[in-house]
Amino acid sequence: MSENKYITSILIKDEHVSVDLLKIIRMYRKDAYSSIKKDIQDGKYVLSCSTIDLEQYTALLDCYKELKKAGAHIELYENGRMIDDDLAKNWLNSMRDTRDYLDTEPFEEEE
Repeated sequence: MSENKYITSILIKDEHVSVDLLKIIRMYRKDAYSSIKKDIQDGKYVLSCSTIDLEQYTALLDCYKELKKAGAHIELYENGRMIDDDLAKNWLNSMRDTRDYLDTEPFEEEE
């Protein structure tokens, strides 16, 4: 199986890691609080997912929104390049539109 080359990640830029931020991340990542806190302090991504998996991408953006709402200084990255909220939202909407189209349009096989 080939490795996924399209990865989206969340990076937290806060120096002080609050318990509230750890609780939010823990809802999406099952590692111990100490492991999550260490990743934040080490400047590592706290959550990553496949950019082309709708369920994973939706969960990652939900986490991103919750962290932002809680006041975290966070950044989104796609394959190591920082992206903005609008690009992420547009990609999510595009994937949803594609899914909806494929769910409603009959597939016609060529004879």
